[in-house]
Amino acid sequence: MDIEHITKELNKKFAAPLQEYYKRRIVFWYDPDKEFADDVENLSLDNARVLVLTGRNNFSAKLELHREADSNYLVYCPLVYANIEDNWLLDIELYSEDFRADVVSLWMDDLHIPNEESLRKHVQKNKKFFNAKDRRNKFATLVPYVSTSKQIYLGIMAVLTGSKEATLQEIIKTILCGNLDNDINTAYQNLVAYDCQGALHRMVATDIGYSEGDDFSIKELARHIIVSALYKTLREDHLEELSRYFQSTNQAFCYDLVAEWMRSDKASQYFDVAQTIERDLQLPALLSKLDKNVILHVDCLPCINECVLKQLLSDASHNIIDVKGIEKAVEARKPLLWYDLYDYFYEGLLAVAKMQDFYVQHGAGFHMTEPKEIWQAYCDDFYKMDCYYMDFYKQHRNIKDNTNSELDDLFKQVAEVVDNMYNNWFLSELTSNWTNAAGSQLANNGRIEGIKQQIDFYDDYVAKADNKIYVIISDAMRYEVATRLTQELELEMQAKVKLSSRQGIFPTITPFGMAALLPHKELSIVPNGDHVDVLADGQSTAASYRQKILQKYNPNSVVVSAKKLLEEKRDERKARVKGMEVVYIYHDVIDSYSHNDNPDTCDACQKTISEIKNLLRIIVNDFGGIHVVITADHGFLYTHRELSESNKTDIKAFKEKAVDLGRRHAILLPGVIPEYLLPVKLALEAGELCGYAPRESIRLKSSGNGTKFVHGGVSLQEMVVPIIDFTHFRNSSQGYQQNKDKFDMKPVTIECNFSGTTINNSVFSLSFYQKEPVGGNRFTATYKVYFTNVAGKPICQPCVIIAAKTSPVETDRVLKAHFTLNNQPYDKKEKYYLVIEGADGSIYKRVEFTIDIAFDF
Repeated sequence: MDIEHITKELNKKFAAPLQEYYKRRIVFWYDPDKEFADDVENLSLDNARVLVLTGRNNFSAKLELHREADSNYLVYCPLVYANIEDNWLLDIELYSEDFRADVVSLWMDDLHIPNEESLRKHVQKNKKFFNAKDRRNKFATLVPYVSTSKQIYLGIMAVLTGSKEATLQEIIKTILCGNLDNDINTAYQNLVAYDCQGALHRMVATDIGYSEGDDFSIKELARHIIVSALYKTLREDHLEELSRYFQSTNQAFCYDLVAEWMRSDKASQYFDVAQTIERDLQLPALLSKLDKNVILHVDCLPCINECVLKQLLSDASHNIIDVKGIEKAVEARKPLLWYDLYDYFYEGLLAVAKMQDFYVQHGAGFHMTEPKEIWQAYCDDFYKMDCYYMDFYKQHRNIKDNTNSELDDLFKQVAEVVDNMYNNWFLSELTSNWTNAAGSQLANNGRIEGIKQQIDFYDDYVAKADNKIYVIISDAMRYEVATRLTQELELEMQAKVKLSSRQGIFPTITPFGMAALLPHKELSIVPNGDHVDVLADGQSTAASYRQKILQKYNPNSVVVSAKKLLEEKRDERKARVKGMEVVYIYHDVIDSYSHNDNPDTCDACQKTISEIKNLLRIIVNDFGGIHVVITADHGFLYTHRELSESNKTDIKAFKEKAVDLGRRHAILLPGVIPEYLLPVKLALEAGELCGYAPRESIRLKSSGNGTKFVHGGVSLQEMVVPIIDFTHFRNSSQGYQQNKDKFDMKPVTIECNFSGTTINNSVFSLSFYQKEPVGGNRFTATYKVYFTNVAGKPICQPCVIIAAKTSPVETDRVLKAHFTLNNQPYDKKEKYYLVIEGADGSIYKRVEFTIDIAFDF
């Protein structure tokens, strides 16, 4: 600022109106750097005298100011007083005004920093930083108002590190998100370049407890913060080996920093830093020594998941399967961070727990005598074991993406336990019980008394339909797949959905099952080389003839490929079915994906469910369809593990008599009765041909690929053919109006399950309960729960509650949330609130609490 501009500013200041009761204006111009000492002698003001202090004229200056009581004065002060007693004019200064024309003063004025010496010296010290306008602008944005020197340094460090906020937490996060090596950490080196690293070191020592002076290390700081956060949620005696990295007085600050960092937009960087510290301190090995229940709710380290999983998998691999323990672990870890990186291990273990629970309920084996009773038990209950087995292997296929070889190896060991339970116990005993009970009926009649038959499908469903009917036939859609599809349709579609079953025709292979679903008066077979052809009233039932057979019974019938329907445009789809009364849609995913040495049957089952739901939406939305029946030609047996030779039967004794031979069936010419095979009467005109099936899950030896996924036999998994009767309800329909409450889907709700509303500890847990089980028109819901002060500001990180329990027993639907309050004082006379927030962000419930804890963090 030049002297002319200064003169103009001072004249303006002296021309301003005086405050009430003031007769004159005295302005002290401070210039400790003596930048304007040469100019002030020539300064001339319109309405004020100029008095220059020299340090030797203190008395005369004071005397002049008292004698000339009616005159305005500019007192130029280039002096800095070591002691306040040396300032003879202090009493006058206290009621006077001040003026500064130096660059630091201008900066302070622009940045709303009070022009006090206690703050001025810190701005002066950092002139290098403030010298750039862009840095001053950034500083002003981050620190709008300054009242302490700490705010000045926080603002400087925030600008130099590129932090979003001028807080120590944000600055530390930004630094730690860079390289952990001081020399190549850009943010830290920016502090060094402007000589601000000392301010960081002092604040870190005070607020975090990490103090190493000149040996300050970013990596050591990261260790200190993460270990301190870990101590916040574990007892000190659990982590004695890490005590040198920890100070109890600062653990709350560290926990808050970590808790916020993990959930911020820098979460991925925290993950990398945490993994580095885990490796350096060998934390996985240390924490693995602790019982899983001790660390179950700890979420500040990614390796906690590995430590918990190692214990669960190790136990399961030794056939020690704690059902409740696994369920508790999955429930605890699922809402926490990084669960999705290990979800297939957890979900796989959950499937193992369900298998074990099934085993406990049916450990005595299967000893029913009536085949109809076994059939119904399978449809009501036993099929669940197939679900759990497929669930496990759906997760098993994902472990190839995991880089933790120890978890991978343990999971494969658990797979051996799973296969042993499923193959050697469930399939072996259930199928043995089934074939023993049903053997005579299958041998004599080819059908089970009291069970509806697949060959009657057209007459019972299509011929009797009052209106247009769509039939989706999904090749090899097993009963357990249909149960899942049914559950999802009930949740997602506005429809009446009913699942039932029928006995599939033997052998349970595509040519026979597809033929059985077509209209016919008589089915027959004729040998054709190494297989047989199935005829309906003398007509081949191969795919190219099926529409002709349908049209013989109803001219307005059409056969459509599911693949084409899913790929075509809306108008093309509609043209295919226009004017038709019977539409057969053939879908083939499971069977086509699975006939190889390494079938991906689990994925194929899930893909089938998704595609059939899409087909239904096309039928309902594009075609205006109402009635759809979904069924299959047959089921299947699936075992993930390679079968041993003891699970196979040699075919040499009857191979020459075979006219149709598969892994699970044989159709033979007369003259040979195979040992160990079960005779099955063919339920169609077969002349002298005889049918046979292996018992239990045995395969017939033959060349070619594929022994894991098979069908053709008489096991319940192969022979129970599902039928889903789907009726869509439009909003205007009577069916919808009568069942509106059922079709209007609602999330399950939660309620508080605690009596007291006083908190006495910064770390605590609360119980909730899920009011309704998931199922019917109630679906899984996710809630966020947290505490706030009376102004609504959160005082802890939110906890996630996933309400997904299906048990009808209320006591089985208890849920827990674990909280850690922020590091701050709490007033027991103030009101605080537990807030339950729905998935849409709306406040579901607020409960008033009292917090009565000493601020001893």
